[in-house]
Amino acid sequence: MKLPPVRFFKFPLIGFFCLIFLTSWALSSPPGSNSDDEYHLAGIWCAFGERTQICSVDEITGRQSVPRQIQRYSGPQGIFCYAGNEKVSARCIRELSPEVVMELVPTERISEGQYPSGFYKANGFLVGGNINRSILNMRFLQLGIAFVVFSFAIYTAREKALQILTGLFIGLVPIGLWVIPSTQPASWSIIGLVGLGIFLVGFAHDRTTVNSLIAGVGSLFSIFLALQSRRDSPLILLIVLLLFLISQHKTFFRQTNKRITRVLFLVTSLTAAALVHF
Repeated sequence: MKLPPVRFFKFPLIGFFCLIFLTSWALSSPPGSNSDDEYHLAGIWCAFGERTQICSVDEITGRQSVPRQIQRYSGPQGIFCYAGNEKVSARCIRELSPEVVMELVPTERISEGQYPSGFYKANGFLVGGNINRSILNMRFLQLGIAFVVFSFAIYTAREKALQILTGLFIGLVPIGLWVIPSTQPASWSIIGLVGLGIFLVGFAHDRTTVNSLIAGVGSLFSIFLALQSRRDSPLILLIVLLLFLISQHKTFFRQTNKRITRVLFLVTSLTAAALVHF
């Protein structure tokens, strides 16, 4: 029996090790260790409005309350018990009292339309009684999305795989390592915008129908992630599209008119979507 060539296993192995790399950070960094985590966690907990033991909304003032554990200034009663105190390790999270930390208290550190709701609602489905486990599940959700998007994107652009992987390593370490497996909306922004750039390269270079379809669908999904994460994503998206056209202009001249039309149609559609969200 003839064994598959080494290159058959190359990309799955690279993806597997990258996933382990990001998973190690998701497991090793304590809950609440990302910047503005209390702000985004509150948005996730109240993404669907009032829910028993998760989020309450004052009928008169509209002020929202979330578990004490995810509020930054809860002292030793929250997941930020180690913040600002070099003598206290993150181990203090394990010693929190379940009764106290689940008490709902009002917060003003919460998104009120400053961020799109998509990221918060997707992660809101993972909110449960165990806050630490819920946060860990959310980190794994972002990891899973990143793995799927980047795997399909690199597959469609495999002719440029070495350059893309090099760029990913340089560009995503350490910021991507820190942000992607997190509860920050910027996670989807990075995944979506980087994935979009790779999918577009694959779409421009590949001539097979299946790969073009994967690249097209992947581009749409990537732009959805970006637009559902931050309000400034449309601007960055336009920059990504412009850089793509500039970097690939020589490739266009070697393509057939039909192929050029398909690429420009996809880019124009994505540009229109970005402009609508401004």
